[in-house]
Amino acid sequence: MKTVYRHSDELRGSGRPKDSDISDAFEALCDWLESSCEHGLYLLEELQQQMSSDGQSCCFTKHLKRKLIERYGDQ
Repeated sequence: MKTVYRHSDELRGSGRPKDSDISDAFEALCDWLESSCEHGLYLLEELQQQMSSDGQSCCFTKHLKRKLIERYGDQ
């Protein structure tokens, strides 16, 4: 007899669960970029430092780059 495992009533989405701390830090970074972006160009490492400067966790460079492209486009 084959055993079928089912999840509870809650459906699982694909991919990794979202981390609200990282999402909040990313939103704060975007607010900072939009309000005080004087120089126009930043390295991804500088943006990661800005994200983690207020003590919040940061994300990997690839993830940050993908999120920035999703939000602002590939310009």
